Amino acid sequence: MNINMGRGKQKMELIADEKSRRTTFQKRKKGLMKKAYEFSTLCDVDVCIIIYGPSKQEDEVHTWPTDPNEVKRIVGKYYSITKSKPAYNVVNVFDIMSDRKRRIDADISKLRKAFYAAKYPTWHQSLDYFSNYELDLLLNRMNPNIEALDRYTVDKTHRVKLNIRNVVVVVDLVGRSMRAGQISNFVLKRSLNQSPFMVS
Repeated sequence: MNINMGRGKQKMELIADEKSRRTTFQKRKKGLMKKAYEFSTLCDVDVCIIIYGPSKQEDEVHTWPTDPNEVKRIVGKYYSITKSKPAYNVVNVFDIMSDRKRRIDADISKLRKAFYAAKYPTWHQSLDYFSNYELDLLLNRMNPNIEALDRYTVDKTHRVKLNIRNVVVVVDLVGRSMRAGQISNFVLKRSLNQSPFMVS
């Protein structure tokens, strides 16, 4: 006949009866303090326990070690260590969201570069198989377009510079009698005109 003489597993919930709760508190506290003493003595380590009684009154405080100065020493040691060496892997919501945003921005940047590289390629793989003669023919066909683009760029730059210079002349000559709004309209109309201002 198998008889289980062991203590049954206690259900972890608040003890409703106040008297029983205080009795259990005293027994458990005594056992915990004994374990702290044994642990500190056998292993030569600092152990600190701070317990507030069931009434949670400030004057009902139980500590190990019982000497308040020793408690302050151990607590001070803990604070000095944690202050000089903050806990690792401790993050908040802001850190998580900032890291996620950085990753998303990096992914968007990569996709944008890939998109522009595909839309505006600077090289075609077929050119790798062109002979020197074929490359010369292609270059000869492209040269007139490149020269025309250069001429257009130079002419456009010249027009912009000429317009700016004439705007300065106009403002200097008539600025005293022409209102600011009239000057703006005048400049806008002249800018829309394809031909540059005529300088006398």
